[in-house]
Formats: sequence, C-alpha cells, structure tokens
Amino acid sequence: MTTPRMDPQADPLDRARFGRLLGAGIWLFFLGNPLGELLKNDNLTERYSGLVALVVFVPVYLHGLSRIPHFHMKQQYALAWTYIAILLACFAVIVPGAGDQSMTCLVFIAALAMAILPTWQAFTVVGVLFVAITYADFGIDGWAAHGNNFAVLLAAAAVFSFRLAWPASGQAGAGRARPVGARRGRRAGPYRP
Repeated sequence: MTTPRMDPQADPLDRARFGRLLGAGIWLFFLGNPLGELLKNDNLTERYSGLVALVVFVPVYLHGLSRIPHFHMKQQYALAWTYIAILLACFAVIVPGAGDQSMTCLVFIAALAMAILPTWQAFTVVGVLFVAITYADFGIDGWAAHGNNFAVLLAAAAVFSFRLAWPASGQAGAGRARPVGARRGRRAGPYRP
C-alpha cells in the first residue's frame, strides 16, 4: 500500500524550497545592472515603466522557483510557459529604459525555464536566448553582451545539474510516494503508479 502524494506547496518537509529561494535571492543582486540604468534614464516614461516591470519581474521569478515540484508533478507546463511569458513581457518593457543592461534579465529567464519546463523546451529557450544576446552584441550599435550570453549557458548548466539530482533526492515528487523496492527497480508488494 502506498502513501498518497503530498501537495508540494503544503509539504512542510520541502526544505529545498527555502534553499532555492535563498540561492535565487542572492543572484537577484545582478538585477542591479538594469536597475542602475533605469534610474539614470532621463525619460520618465521609460524609467518608471521599466521600474514597475522590474518590480513585477522579481516576485514572478521567485514564485516560479518556489513551485518547481508543482509544475513537474502535476505537469502544468502551460502554466510554466505563462511564467516565462510574463518574464519576457517584463524584459520587453525594461529594454527601452535600460538598453543592453536589460539582457541580464534573460539570464534569470533561462534559469527559470530550465527549472520549470520540460527538458527539450528548456534547452530550446536557452539556445534562443543565447543566440539573441549574441546577435544583440554584434547586430545592435552601442550594445554589448556584457557576458550575458555565456551567463545564460552557465545558469542553464547549473540548474540542469540540480535538475538531474532532483529525482534521486525525491524532490521531483515521484520518489517519495513509491515503496523502497520499487525505486530500485524491484516490485515491493502491490505497487500502483
């Protein structure tokens, strides 16, 4: 007899959620790049719309990271794409006021995509963001990548390494509900997935 799966949002033993948010919170320091450019912008419309978009960007990003097990256990990939779309819309609003410094936001989008989307979709998003940043570096006068193209790859690689460890640690949710024998490939009594 198996135990019912717990809702990952209500699971008091999801200690990984705090670590995910703490780690993400530390990296939010890099959003100071577009913030600094927005604060220096003389166009008030671009400045304030960019600041509002940046204020929306942060909680959407953090909330998306807090729901990683939820997206995968319940296969809510349309909702995951909604999070990515909201972050991309925020990025589009930040661009006029922050210029090339706004590309820092794409690193966060790549990391979230790698965490919450199915693997092939996440790699597609990362590839598109890498190419877009590299193109902006060479194709838009006055813009520089500031290393964000390689930061996208680095963030994706880091999140993907965590992603490979989630099933083994039970964070993906599937490992917790199965009997020990079933996790090792053996049947342990009447197991029903």
